[in-house]
Amino acid sequence: MNTPVVNVNVQDFTQQASVPATGIVCVSGVTRRGPINDPSILISTMNQFEALYGGAAPKSMFGSDAKGLDKFHIYVQRMLAYGARLRINRVTHRAGESETASEVEPKKATAISVKANITTDSGSKSAEIFVVEPKYPGADYNGIKVEVKVATNGNPNAFDIKLTWPSNPDGSESYSAVPMPDQNIEWEKQTFLNNLNKLSSTFNFRKASTAPALTGATKVEIVPATTVFAGGSDGSPVTDSDFIGDGTDNGFHAFDTVSDSMIVAVPGARIDAIHTAGVAYATLRQDMVYYGSVLAVPGKAEEAASSKDEAVGDSEFAQISTGGIRHYDTASDMEIELDEIADTIGLTVWTHNNRGAWFDPASKQSATVLNALGVVQNFGTPARLSELNILANHGINAMVYRDGSIEWTSSYTSQKTNSALSFVSSMFLVFYIKNTMIPVYRSYLKEPCDTVTFKAMWNQIRPFLDNLARTSTRAIWKYEYMGDQDASSLDTLTVNQKNDVQMGKYKAYLKLWLIVPMIEVTLNIMLVQGDGEVGIEIA
Repeated sequence: MNTPVVNVNVQDFTQQASVPATGIVCVSGVTRRGPINDPSILISTMNQFEALYGGAAPKSMFGSDAKGLDKFHIYVQRMLAYGARLRINRVTHRAGESETASEVEPKKATAISVKANITTDSGSKSAEIFVVEPKYPGADYNGIKVEVKVATNGNPNAFDIKLTWPSNPDGSESYSAVPMPDQNIEWEKQTFLNNLNKLSSTFNFRKASTAPALTGATKVEIVPATTVFAGGSDGSPVTDSDFIGDGTDNGFHAFDTVSDSMIVAVPGARIDAIHTAGVAYATLRQDMVYYGSVLAVPGKAEEAASSKDEAVGDSEFAQISTGGIRHYDTASDMEIELDEIADTIGLTVWTHNNRGAWFDPASKQSATVLNALGVVQNFGTPARLSELNILANHGINAMVYRDGSIEWTSSYTSQKTNSALSFVSSMFLVFYIKNTMIPVYRSYLKEPCDTVTFKAMWNQIRPFLDNLARTSTRAIWKYEYMGDQDASSLDTLTVNQKNDVQMGKYKAYLKLWLIVPMIEVTLNIMLVQGDGEVGIEIA
Protein backbone atom coordinates (compact mmCIF):
# COMPACT_ATOMS: atom_id res chain seq x y z
CA MET A 1 0.00 0.00 0.00
CA ASN A 2 1.10 3.58 -0.70
CA THR A 3 2.05 6.12 1.94
CA PRO A 4 -0.91 8.34 2.97
CA VAL A 5 -0.96 11.46 0.81
CA VAL A 6 -3.13 14.48 0.07
CA ASN A 7 -3.77 15.10 -3.65
CA VAL A 8 -4.88 18.45 -5.08
CA ASN A 9 -6.59 18.63 -8.48
CA VAL A 10 -6.93 22.05 -10.13
CA GLN A 11 -9.60 22.61 -12.80
CA ASP A 12 -9.09 25.55 -15.10
CA PHE A 13 -12.28 27.54 -15.80
CA THR A 14 -10.43 30.72 -16.78
CA GLN A 15 -10.18 29.99 -20.49
CA GLN A 16 -12.17 32.59 -22.39
CA ALA A 17 -13.24 33.16 -25.96
CA SER A 18 -10.76 35.32 -27.86
CA VAL A 19 -12.31 38.32 -29.60
CA PRO A 20 -11.74 38.74 -33.35
CA ALA A 21 -9.55 41.37 -34.97
CA THR A 22 -11.25 44.55 -36.16
CA GLY A 23 -10.40 47.26 -38.66
CA ILE A 24 -9.53 44.92 -41.55
CA VAL A 25 -11.18 45.81 -44.88
CA CYS A 26 -11.34 43.91 -48.18
CA VAL A 27 -11.03 46.29 -51.16
CA SER A 28 -10.63 45.74 -54.90
CA GLY A 29 -8.85 48.18 -57.18
CA VAL A 30 -6.51 48.67 -60.11
CA THR A 31 -2.87 49.15 -59.14
CA ARG A 32 0.41 49.62 -61.01
CA ARG A 33 1.79 46.30 -59.88
CA GLY A 34 1.50 43.63 -57.21
CA PRO A 35 -0.20 40.27 -56.65
CA ILE A 36 -3.34 39.63 -58.71
CA ASN A 37 -6.44 38.12 -57.07
CA ASP A 38 -4.38 37.53 -53.93
CA PRO A 39 -5.33 39.58 -50.84
CA SER A 40 -3.19 37.54 -48.45
CA ILE A 41 -0.81 40.40 -47.60
CA LEU A 42 -2.17 42.79 -44.97
CA ILE A 43 -1.41 46.44 -45.84
CA SER A 44 -1.20 48.86 -42.91
CA THR A 45 0.90 51.79 -44.18
CA MET A 46 1.09 53.84 -47.36
CA ASN A 47 4.79 53.04 -47.73
CA GLN A 48 3.95 49.35 -47.68
CA PHE A 49 1.19 49.87 -50.26
CA GLU A 50 3.44 51.83 -52.62
CA ALA A 51 6.30 49.34 -52.30
CA LEU A 52 4.08 46.40 -53.20
CA TYR A 53 1.36 47.94 -55.39
CA GLY A 54 2.87 51.23 -56.62
CA GLY A 55 1.27 54.65 -56.85
CA ALA A 56 -1.43 55.88 -59.20
CA ALA A 57 -2.34 53.41 -61.94
CA PRO A 58 -1.75 54.78 -65.46
CA LYS A 59 -4.74 55.73 -67.62
CA SER A 60 -3.84 52.93 -70.05
CA MET A 61 -5.10 50.39 -67.50
CA PHE A 62 -8.63 51.75 -67.89
CA GLY A 63 -11.01 52.28 -70.78
CA SER A 64 -11.77 55.71 -72.20
CA ASP A 65 -13.74 56.46 -69.00
CA ALA A 66 -12.06 55.36 -65.78
CA LYS A 67 -15.33 56.06 -63.89
CA GLY A 68 -13.39 57.25 -60.83
CA LEU A 69 -11.64 53.90 -60.39
CA ASP A 70 -8.28 55.50 -61.25
CA LYS A 71 -8.15 57.18 -57.81
CA PHE A 72 -7.79 53.92 -55.91
CA HIS A 73 -4.41 54.92 -54.43
CA ILE A 74 -6.02 58.03 -52.87
CA TYR A 75 -8.85 56.00 -51.39
CA VAL A 76 -6.23 53.67 -49.91
CA GLN A 77 -4.41 56.64 -48.40
CA ARG A 78 -7.61 57.96 -46.79
CA MET A 79 -8.62 54.58 -45.36
CA LEU A 80 -5.16 53.97 -43.90
CA ALA A 81 -5.29 57.40 -42.23
CA TYR A 82 -8.21 56.18 -40.10
CA GLY A 83 -6.28 53.10 -38.97
CA ALA A 84 -7.64 50.61 -41.48
CA ARG A 85 -5.67 47.55 -42.47
CA LEU A 86 -6.37 46.49 -46.01
CA ARG A 87 -6.60 43.23 -47.89
CA ILE A 88 -6.25 44.33 -51.49
CA ASN A 89 -7.42 42.48 -54.55
CA ARG A 90 -5.50 43.81 -57.55
CA VAL A 91 -7.91 43.65 -60.47
CA THR A 92 -6.67 43.15 -64.02
CA HIS A 93 -8.41 42.17 -67.22
CA ARG A 94 -9.06 38.49 -67.74
CA ALA A 95 -9.86 36.93 -71.06
CA GLY A 96 -13.51 36.49 -71.98
CA GLU A 97 -14.99 33.78 -74.17
CA SER A 98 -14.02 35.57 -77.40
CA GLU A 99 -10.53 36.62 -76.23
CA THR A 100 -7.15 34.94 -76.11
CA ALA A 101 -5.48 35.06 -72.71
CA SER A 102 -2.00 35.61 -74.15
CA GLU A 103 -3.23 38.71 -75.98
CA VAL A 104 -5.30 40.48 -73.32
CA GLU A 105 -4.07 39.38 -69.88
CA PRO A 106 -1.02 40.88 -68.08
CA LYS A 107 2.38 39.32 -68.71
CA LYS A 108 5.47 38.99 -66.57
CA ALA A 109 8.70 40.59 -67.68
CA THR A 110 11.19 38.09 -69.10
CA ALA A 111 13.40 36.43 -66.49
CA ILE A 112 17.05 37.52 -66.38
CA SER A 113 19.78 34.89 -66.39
CA VAL A 114 22.67 35.12 -63.92
CA LYS A 115 25.83 33.17 -64.80
CA ALA A 116 29.03 32.00 -63.15
CA ASN A 117 32.44 31.05 -64.53
CA ILE A 118 33.19 27.48 -63.52
CA THR A 119 36.85 26.55 -63.70
CA THR A 120 38.04 22.93 -63.84
CA ASP A 121 41.35 21.29 -64.73
CA SER A 122 40.21 21.20 -68.36
CA GLY A 123 39.43 24.95 -68.55
CA SER A 124 36.82 27.56 -67.72
CA LYS A 125 33.19 27.65 -68.83
CA SER A 126 30.28 30.01 -68.23
CA ALA A 127 26.97 28.48 -67.05
CA GLU A 128 23.66 29.78 -65.77
CA ILE A 129 23.24 29.29 -62.03
CA PHE A 130 19.93 31.10 -61.43
CA VAL A 131 17.36 33.46 -62.91
CA VAL A 132 15.60 36.44 -61.36
CA GLU A 133 12.10 37.57 -62.37
CA PRO A 134 9.30 39.79 -61.02
CA LYS A 135 6.86 37.91 -58.83
CA TYR A 136 3.88 39.49 -60.57
CA PRO A 137 2.84 40.48 -64.11
CA GLY A 138 2.72 44.06 -65.33
CA ALA A 139 4.50 46.72 -67.37
CA ASP A 140 5.59 48.57 -64.23
CA TYR A 141 8.41 46.07 -63.75
CA ASN A 142 9.94 46.92 -67.13
CA GLY A 143 13.13 48.93 -66.80
CA ILE A 144 14.09 47.62 -63.37
CA LYS A 145 17.86 47.33 -63.42
CA VAL A 146 19.49 44.13 -62.17
CA GLU A 147 23.17 44.48 -61.21
CA VAL A 148 25.20 41.41 -60.31
CA LYS A 149 28.69 42.13 -58.92
CA VAL A 150 31.55 40.46 -57.12
CA ALA A 151 31.14 40.68 -53.35
CA THR A 152 32.26 44.03 -51.97
CA ASN A 153 33.52 42.27 -48.81
CA GLY A 154 36.11 40.46 -50.91
CA ASN A 155 34.69 37.00 -50.29
CA PRO A 156 35.42 34.96 -53.46
CA ASN A 157 32.62 32.55 -52.60
CA ALA A 158 29.90 35.23 -52.57
CA PHE A 159 28.41 37.95 -54.77
CA ASP A 160 26.25 41.10 -54.48
CA ILE A 161 23.01 41.80 -56.32
CA LYS A 162 21.01 45.03 -56.57
CA LEU A 163 17.62 45.65 -58.20
CA THR A 164 16.70 49.29 -58.85
CA TRP A 165 13.33 50.77 -59.89
CA PRO A 166 13.84 53.41 -62.60
CA SER A 167 11.10 55.64 -61.15
CA ASN A 168 11.99 55.08 -57.50
CA PRO A 169 15.67 54.43 -56.72
CA ASP A 170 14.85 54.58 -53.01
CA GLY A 171 12.72 51.48 -53.46
CA SER A 172 15.64 49.36 -54.67
CA GLU A 173 16.61 46.04 -53.14
CA SER A 174 20.26 45.31 -52.34
CA TYR A 175 21.71 42.03 -51.12
CA SER A 176 25.34 41.66 -50.10
CA ALA A 177 27.52 38.59 -49.67
CA VAL A 178 25.05 36.17 -51.24
CA PRO A 179 26.72 32.74 -51.12
CA MET A 180 27.74 30.99 -54.31
CA PRO A 181 26.42 27.45 -54.93
CA ASP A 182 28.11 24.81 -52.78
CA GLN A 183 30.19 22.48 -54.98
CA ASN A 184 29.72 19.62 -52.51
CA ILE A 185 25.89 19.63 -52.51
CA GLU A 186 23.59 18.15 -55.13
CA TRP A 187 21.92 20.79 -57.30
CA GLU A 188 18.41 19.88 -56.16
CA LYS A 189 19.44 20.48 -52.53
CA GLN A 190 21.19 23.85 -53.03
CA THR A 191 19.93 26.60 -50.67
CA PHE A 192 21.99 29.64 -51.70
CA LEU A 193 18.88 31.50 -52.95
CA ASN A 194 16.65 30.76 -49.96
CA ASN A 195 17.39 33.98 -48.11
CA LEU A 196 16.80 36.14 -51.21
CA ASN A 197 13.36 34.62 -51.72
CA LYS A 198 12.56 35.06 -48.05
CA LEU A 199 13.50 38.75 -47.98
CA SER A 200 12.14 39.97 -51.32
CA SER A 201 8.44 40.81 -51.67
CA THR A 202 8.83 41.70 -55.35
CA PHE A 203 11.16 39.22 -57.05
CA ASN A 204 11.61 35.47 -57.42
CA PHE A 205 15.05 33.86 -57.57
CA ARG A 206 15.10 30.40 -59.16
CA LYS A 207 17.94 27.95 -59.60
CA ALA A 208 18.86 27.13 -63.17
CA SER A 209 16.72 24.33 -64.53
CA THR A 210 19.84 22.62 -65.86
CA ALA A 211 22.39 21.86 -63.17
CA PRO A 212 25.79 23.48 -63.83
CA ALA A 213 28.81 21.15 -63.76
CA LEU A 214 30.14 22.05 -60.30
CA THR A 215 31.66 18.69 -59.40
CA GLY A 216 35.42 18.86 -59.63
CA ALA A 217 35.43 22.63 -60.11
CA THR A 218 38.49 24.39 -58.71
CA LYS A 219 36.88 27.82 -58.84
CA VAL A 220 33.33 29.22 -59.17
CA GLU A 221 32.93 32.99 -59.58
CA ILE A 222 30.03 35.21 -60.56
CA VAL A 223 29.89 36.86 -63.97
CA PRO A 224 29.26 40.58 -63.33
CA ALA A 225 26.43 41.94 -65.46
CA THR A 226 23.84 44.73 -65.63
CA THR A 227 20.49 44.00 -67.29
CA VAL A 228 17.00 45.49 -67.25
CA PHE A 229 13.65 43.74 -67.23
CA ALA A 230 11.53 43.97 -70.38
CA GLY A 231 8.50 42.30 -71.90
CA GLY A 232 6.02 42.85 -69.06
CA SER A 233 2.56 44.15 -69.99
CA ASP A 234 -0.61 45.28 -68.22
CA GLY A 235 -2.94 43.57 -70.67
CA SER A 236 -6.19 45.08 -71.93
CA PRO A 237 -8.01 47.79 -69.92
CA VAL A 238 -10.14 46.53 -67.05
CA THR A 239 -13.90 46.24 -67.44
CA ASP A 240 -16.78 46.22 -64.96
CA SER A 241 -16.97 42.43 -65.25
CA ASP A 242 -13.36 42.11 -64.08
CA PHE A 243 -14.36 43.62 -60.72
CA ILE A 244 -17.36 41.30 -60.51
CA GLY A 245 -15.49 38.13 -61.49
CA ASP A 246 -16.65 34.85 -62.95
CA GLY A 247 -17.46 33.12 -59.67
CA THR A 248 -14.12 31.32 -59.27
CA ASP A 249 -11.10 32.95 -57.60
CA ASN A 250 -11.28 36.43 -59.10
CA GLY A 251 -13.45 39.52 -58.68
CA PHE A 252 -15.24 39.45 -55.34
CA HIS A 253 -14.43 35.76 -54.94
CA ALA A 254 -10.73 36.65 -54.61
CA PHE A 255 -11.69 37.26 -50.96
CA ASP A 256 -12.98 33.72 -50.44
CA THR A 257 -9.81 32.89 -48.49
CA VAL A 258 -10.29 35.85 -46.12
CA SER A 259 -12.15 35.44 -42.82
CA ASP A 260 -10.92 38.37 -40.71
CA SER A 261 -12.79 41.25 -42.39
CA MET A 262 -16.35 42.51 -41.96
CA ILE A 263 -16.33 45.01 -44.87
CA VAL A 264 -15.92 44.51 -48.63
CA ALA A 265 -15.85 47.37 -51.14
CA VAL A 266 -14.74 48.66 -54.54
CA PRO A 267 -13.78 52.28 -53.75
CA GLY A 268 -14.63 54.68 -56.55
CA ALA A 269 -17.20 52.44 -58.22
CA ARG A 270 -20.61 54.00 -58.85
CA ILE A 271 -21.53 51.10 -61.08
CA ASP A 272 -24.86 49.35 -60.54
CA ALA A 273 -23.61 45.97 -61.74
CA ILE A 274 -20.72 46.07 -59.25
CA HIS A 275 -23.08 47.08 -56.43
CA THR A 276 -25.42 44.21 -57.28
CA ALA A 277 -22.57 41.70 -57.32
CA GLY A 278 -21.02 43.10 -54.13
CA VAL A 279 -24.25 42.82 -52.17
CA ALA A 280 -24.83 39.31 -53.54
CA TYR A 281 -21.34 38.30 -52.40
CA ALA A 282 -21.78 39.73 -48.90
CA THR A 283 -25.18 38.07 -48.63
CA LEU A 284 -23.69 34.75 -49.72
CA ARG A 285 -21.01 34.97 -47.03
CA GLN A 286 -23.24 36.28 -44.21
CA ASP A 287 -20.21 37.79 -42.43
CA MET A 288 -19.59 41.02 -44.36
CA VAL A 289 -21.31 44.29 -45.25
CA TYR A 290 -20.79 45.63 -48.75
CA TYR A 291 -19.95 49.36 -48.69
CA GLY A 292 -20.90 51.24 -51.85
CA SER A 293 -21.36 54.79 -53.08
CA VAL A 294 -23.96 56.35 -55.37
CA LEU A 295 -24.35 59.79 -56.90
CA ALA A 296 -27.29 61.80 -55.55
CA VAL A 297 -27.79 65.32 -56.89
CA PRO A 298 -29.89 67.89 -54.98
CA GLY A 299 -33.32 68.08 -56.57
CA LYS A 300 -33.12 64.48 -57.81
CA ALA A 301 -33.04 62.45 -54.62
CA GLU A 302 -35.94 60.29 -55.80
CA GLU A 303 -34.01 59.28 -58.94
CA ALA A 304 -30.96 58.28 -56.92
CA ALA A 305 -33.14 56.29 -54.51
CA SER A 306 -34.90 54.41 -57.32
CA SER A 307 -31.64 53.58 -59.06
CA LYS A 308 -30.07 52.38 -55.83
CA ASP A 309 -33.11 50.26 -54.91
CA GLU A 310 -32.94 48.51 -58.26
CA ALA A 311 -29.22 47.77 -58.00
CA VAL A 312 -28.99 46.86 -54.32
CA GLY A 313 -32.46 45.74 -53.32
CA ASP A 314 -33.65 45.15 -49.77
CA SER A 315 -30.58 43.85 -47.95
CA GLU A 316 -29.09 44.16 -44.48
CA PHE A 317 -25.71 43.24 -45.99
CA ALA A 318 -25.32 46.59 -47.81
CA GLN A 319 -24.42 50.09 -46.65
CA ILE A 320 -24.75 52.67 -49.43
CA SER A 321 -23.68 56.30 -49.08
CA THR A 322 -23.59 59.53 -51.06
CA GLY A 323 -22.38 63.11 -50.82
CA GLY A 324 -18.76 62.93 -51.94
CA ILE A 325 -15.63 64.44 -50.39
CA ARG A 326 -13.55 67.37 -51.61
CA HIS A 327 -9.94 66.37 -51.15
CA TYR A 328 -6.64 68.20 -51.61
CA ASP A 329 -4.31 65.99 -53.63
CA THR A 330 -0.69 66.79 -52.77
CA ALA A 331 0.59 64.86 -55.82
CA SER A 332 -1.25 67.08 -58.31
CA ASP A 333 -1.41 70.16 -56.04
CA MET A 334 -5.12 70.38 -56.84
CA GLU A 335 -8.48 69.99 -55.17
CA ILE A 336 -10.24 66.87 -56.44
CA GLU A 337 -13.60 65.22 -55.86
CA LEU A 338 -13.84 61.73 -54.41
CA ASP A 339 -16.62 59.42 -53.38
CA GLU A 340 -17.13 59.46 -49.63
CA ILE A 341 -16.67 55.68 -49.38
CA ALA A 342 -13.10 55.80 -48.04
CA ASP A 343 -14.37 58.00 -45.23
CA THR A 344 -17.44 55.91 -44.40
CA ILE A 345 -15.13 52.90 -44.25
CA GLY A 346 -12.59 54.92 -42.27
CA LEU A 347 -15.15 56.12 -39.72
CA THR A 348 -16.37 52.53 -39.33
CA VAL A 349 -12.83 51.24 -38.83
CA TRP A 350 -11.97 53.92 -36.29
CA THR A 351 -15.16 53.16 -34.35
CA HIS A 352 -14.51 49.41 -34.36
CA ASN A 353 -10.91 49.85 -33.23
CA ASN A 354 -11.52 52.49 -30.57
CA ARG A 355 -15.07 52.02 -29.27
CA GLY A 356 -16.46 48.68 -30.39
CA ALA A 357 -18.05 47.06 -33.43
CA TRP A 358 -21.53 47.69 -31.99
CA PHE A 359 -21.26 51.51 -31.88
CA ASP A 360 -22.76 53.54 -34.73
CA PRO A 361 -19.88 54.75 -36.95
CA ALA A 362 -21.95 57.81 -37.98
CA SER A 363 -22.06 59.08 -34.40
CA LYS A 364 -20.21 62.34 -33.78
CA GLN A 365 -18.96 60.73 -30.58
CA SER A 366 -17.18 58.08 -32.61
CA ALA A 367 -14.94 59.86 -35.09
CA THR A 368 -14.62 62.87 -37.37
CA VAL A 369 -13.87 63.06 -41.07
CA LEU A 370 -10.14 63.57 -41.63
CA ASN A 371 -8.39 66.02 -43.96
CA ALA A 372 -11.39 66.96 -46.13
CA LEU A 373 -12.13 70.36 -47.63
CA GLY A 374 -15.88 69.79 -47.70
CA VAL A 375 -18.54 67.70 -49.40
CA VAL A 376 -19.40 67.63 -53.10
CA GLN A 377 -23.21 67.49 -52.87
CA ASN A 378 -24.54 68.93 -49.62
CA PHE A 379 -27.88 67.63 -48.38
CA GLY A 380 -27.23 69.01 -44.90
CA THR A 381 -29.08 72.33 -45.13
CA PRO A 382 -32.62 72.88 -43.77
CA ALA A 383 -33.85 73.45 -47.33
CA ARG A 384 -32.86 69.89 -48.27
CA LEU A 385 -34.17 68.09 -45.20
CA SER A 386 -36.99 66.43 -47.14
CA GLU A 387 -34.51 65.08 -49.70
CA LEU A 388 -32.20 63.91 -46.94
CA ASN A 389 -35.12 61.97 -45.48
CA ILE A 390 -35.90 60.44 -48.88
CA LEU A 391 -32.33 59.19 -49.11
CA ALA A 392 -32.37 57.85 -45.54
CA ASN A 393 -35.69 56.09 -46.07
CA HIS A 394 -34.13 54.26 -49.01
CA GLY A 395 -31.01 53.31 -47.08
CA ILE A 396 -28.72 55.96 -48.62
CA ASN A 397 -26.53 57.57 -45.97
CA ALA A 398 -25.39 61.07 -46.87
CA MET A 399 -22.12 62.76 -45.98
CA VAL A 400 -23.08 66.40 -45.37
CA TYR A 401 -21.77 69.71 -44.11
CA ARG A 402 -23.79 71.13 -41.22
CA ASP A 403 -23.23 72.65 -37.78
CA GLY A 404 -19.82 73.80 -39.00
CA SER A 405 -18.41 70.36 -39.74
CA ILE A 406 -18.56 67.43 -42.13
CA GLU A 407 -20.90 64.78 -40.77
CA TRP A 408 -22.07 61.33 -41.78
CA THR A 409 -25.79 61.63 -41.15
CA SER A 410 -26.67 57.95 -40.74
CA SER A 411 -25.36 54.45 -41.32
CA TYR A 412 -28.45 52.44 -42.15
CA THR A 413 -28.29 49.19 -44.03
CA SER A 414 -30.42 48.75 -47.13
CA GLN A 415 -33.01 46.73 -45.27
CA LYS A 416 -36.20 48.73 -45.62
CA THR A 417 -38.19 46.90 -42.94
CA ASN A 418 -37.68 48.62 -39.61
CA SER A 419 -35.73 46.27 -37.36
CA ALA A 420 -32.49 46.13 -35.44
CA LEU A 421 -30.79 44.99 -38.65
CA SER A 422 -31.63 48.32 -40.28
CA PHE A 423 -28.59 49.64 -38.40
CA VAL A 424 -25.17 48.69 -39.75
CA SER A 425 -23.86 48.67 -36.16
CA SER A 426 -26.27 45.81 -35.35
CA MET A 427 -24.94 43.83 -38.29
CA PHE A 428 -21.37 44.29 -37.10
CA LEU A 429 -22.33 43.25 -33.57
CA VAL A 430 -23.87 40.03 -34.93
CA PHE A 431 -20.72 39.37 -36.98
CA TYR A 432 -18.56 40.13 -33.95
CA ILE A 433 -20.48 37.66 -31.80
CA LYS A 434 -20.44 34.97 -34.49
CA ASN A 435 -16.72 35.46 -35.13
CA THR A 436 -16.06 35.06 -31.42
CA MET A 437 -18.33 32.14 -30.61
CA ILE A 438 -17.93 29.94 -33.70
CA PRO A 439 -14.20 29.26 -33.07
CA VAL A 440 -15.10 28.20 -29.52
CA TYR A 441 -17.66 25.70 -30.75
CA ARG A 442 -15.30 24.55 -33.49
CA SER A 443 -12.57 23.84 -30.92
CA TYR A 444 -14.90 21.35 -29.19
CA LEU A 445 -15.81 19.40 -32.32
CA LYS A 446 -14.95 15.73 -31.92
CA GLU A 447 -14.88 16.06 -28.12
CA PRO A 448 -17.44 13.87 -26.28
CA CYS A 449 -20.97 15.10 -26.98
CA ASP A 450 -22.08 15.18 -23.34
CA THR A 451 -23.09 17.58 -20.59
CA VAL A 452 -19.48 18.08 -19.48
CA THR A 453 -18.64 19.54 -22.90
CA PHE A 454 -21.82 21.64 -22.92
CA LYS A 455 -20.78 23.17 -19.58
CA ALA A 456 -17.19 23.74 -20.74
CA MET A 457 -18.31 25.61 -23.85
CA TRP A 458 -20.65 27.77 -21.78
CA ASN A 459 -17.91 28.60 -19.25
CA GLN A 460 -15.69 29.76 -22.08
CA ILE A 461 -18.39 31.86 -23.77
CA ARG A 462 -20.10 33.38 -20.72
CA PRO A 463 -17.43 36.02 -19.84
CA PHE A 464 -17.60 37.35 -23.41
CA LEU A 465 -21.39 37.69 -23.33
CA ASP A 466 -21.34 39.15 -19.82
CA ASN A 467 -18.94 41.81 -21.01
CA LEU A 468 -21.24 42.80 -23.89
CA ALA A 469 -24.08 43.32 -21.39
CA ARG A 470 -22.09 45.59 -19.08
CA THR A 471 -22.97 49.27 -18.79
CA SER A 472 -19.41 50.22 -19.75
CA THR A 473 -19.65 48.21 -22.99
CA ARG A 474 -23.20 49.20 -24.03
CA ALA A 475 -23.66 46.53 -26.70
CA ILE A 476 -26.74 44.68 -25.43
CA TRP A 477 -29.34 45.20 -22.70
CA LYS A 478 -29.27 41.54 -21.75
CA TYR A 479 -29.03 38.06 -23.20
CA GLU A 480 -30.30 34.55 -22.64
CA TYR A 481 -28.19 31.52 -23.53
CA MET A 482 -29.98 28.20 -23.71
CA GLY A 483 -27.72 25.25 -24.42
CA ASP A 484 -28.31 22.68 -21.69
CA GLN A 485 -25.25 23.97 -19.91
CA ASP A 486 -26.85 23.09 -16.56
CA ALA A 487 -28.02 19.63 -17.55
CA SER A 488 -26.50 16.72 -15.66
CA SER A 489 -27.70 13.78 -17.74
CA LEU A 490 -29.57 12.83 -20.88
CA ASP A 491 -32.80 12.83 -18.91
CA THR A 492 -32.39 16.48 -17.79
CA LEU A 493 -31.89 17.93 -21.29
CA THR A 494 -34.37 20.70 -22.09
CA VAL A 495 -33.08 22.27 -25.30
CA ASN A 496 -31.54 19.29 -27.07
CA GLN A 497 -33.17 16.01 -27.91
CA LYS A 498 -31.75 12.86 -26.35
CA ASN A 499 -31.54 11.08 -29.73
CA ASP A 500 -29.70 14.01 -31.35
CA VAL A 501 -27.10 14.19 -28.57
CA GLN A 502 -26.54 10.44 -28.82
CA MET A 503 -25.82 10.99 -32.52
CA GLY A 504 -23.30 13.76 -31.74
CA LYS A 505 -25.59 16.68 -32.60
CA TYR A 506 -25.80 19.70 -30.30
CA LYS A 507 -27.62 23.02 -30.55
CA ALA A 508 -27.93 26.17 -28.48
CA TYR A 509 -30.05 29.31 -28.63
CA LEU A 510 -28.84 32.83 -27.92
CA LYS A 511 -31.36 35.63 -27.39
CA LEU A 512 -30.02 39.18 -27.61
CA TRP A 513 -31.65 42.45 -26.62
CA LEU A 514 -29.60 44.88 -28.73
CA ILE A 515 -28.92 48.51 -27.86
CA VAL A 516 -29.53 50.32 -31.15
CA PRO A 517 -28.40 53.86 -32.09
CA MET A 518 -30.60 56.78 -31.05
CA ILE A 519 -32.19 58.29 -34.18
CA GLU A 520 -34.73 60.75 -32.81
CA VAL A 521 -34.76 63.33 -30.03
CA THR A 522 -37.82 65.45 -29.18
CA LEU A 523 -37.43 68.59 -27.12
CA ASN A 524 -40.61 70.24 -25.81
CA ILE A 525 -40.16 73.95 -25.14
CA MET A 526 -42.93 75.56 -23.10
CA LEU A 527 -43.27 79.35 -23.28
CA VAL A 528 -45.08 80.51 -20.15
CA GLN A 529 -46.73 83.89 -19.49
CA GLY A 530 -48.81 84.64 -16.43
CA ASP A 531 -51.28 81.89 -15.67
CA GLY A 532 -51.43 80.75 -19.30
CA GLU A 533 -48.94 78.79 -21.36
CA VAL A 534 -48.13 78.19 -24.99
CA GLY A 535 -46.65 74.84 -25.95
CA ILE A 536 -44.22 74.45 -28.84
CA GLU A 537 -43.01 71.00 -29.80
CA ILE A 538 -39.75 70.70 -31.70
CA ALA A 539 -39.26 67.26 -33.21
